[in-house]
Amino acid sequence: RQRQLIEFEARGLMHEPPESVVRVEVTRAGVRSVFLRDGAKGWILDGRGAITPEAARHVSLAVQFLNTSEPLRHLAQKELVGMTPAAFGLDRPVVTARVHNAQGPLIAVNFGTDNPEGSAQYMSVDGRDGVYLISRFVGTEWSAVAAAGPTR
Repeated sequence: RQRQLIEFEARGLMHEPPESVVRVEVTRAGVRSVFLRDGAKGWILDGRGAITPEAARHVSLAVQFLNTSEPLRHLAQKELVGMTPAAFGLDRPVVTARVHNAQGPLIAVNFGTDNPEGSAQYMSVDGRDGVYLISRFVGTEWSAVAAAGPTR
């Protein structure tokens, strides 16, 4: 075994493996889309059937990022005294995502605005304290998932 190699460790906010996810619900601008795992074929849009391979890739990557992408920072509720969700764009999230395995809900996340530098995005997790700062590519992937669903 080579000692210079670092073993990968998933450090995302979703602790379950991405392949266990069977249902993804995404809402953007009041429009809700539900994607279902379709065995080895990838993903389908509930009630509408097949999606493009590119859209399926976005769903898979977005789910994977919840498992592998460690937040850049966690702002605990005690650090947010006097601040409202609106300060982070979380009063009206850009995208919300609900991820389920066969047993039920795993995680529900809400993506707010970008940080002032534009390199990261604010995110909250239902049932967890505070606000997270996550790399922008995570929220961008979830926006792509939302765009793969119906427009109205």
